Amino acid sequence: MTAAAGPELTSIRSPRVKSARQLAKRAFRQRARSFLAEGPQAAGEALAIPGVVTELFITAPAQARYGEIVLLAAGQGVRVHLVSGEVMAELAQTVTPQGILAVCRFVDVPLSRSPRRPRRSRSSWRTCVTQGMQARSCGPRTPPVPRA
Repeated sequence: MTAAAGPELTSIRSPRVKSARQLAKRAFRQRARSFLAEGPQAAGEALAIPGVVTELFITAPAQARYGEIVLLAAGQGVRVHLVSGEVMAELAQTVTPQGILAVCRFVDVPLSRSPRRPRRSRSSWRTCVTQGMQARSCGPRTPPVPRA
């Protein structure tokens, strides 16, 4: 165990685990403006942008395997929680969890840097541009929302 992670969380009733579990539901993701990134690839990509990841949950075997991700998270001031396999199974949305899960905040993307927009959002995109909006909010599985 590295100095970045504290004692192992073994209870699914822990307040940290409960709040992360709620992010599986869309209403809670929208309210908290956060989402879960599961697996080493997704967590590593989220950590590539400083300030996006707020918490990292990791099992002991995954910590040994993906130690560089834990060190990167600790270096950014992210709270790292060592969890049991049972807790990870409750948090993860896959049948066989990879042992690492990051809680990420939504990122507002400026209109000029937004990716190619799908056909159904072109009208809302034009509305944003004509009303002089500077950014739009994007999250996983959510349509772009204009932000003033």
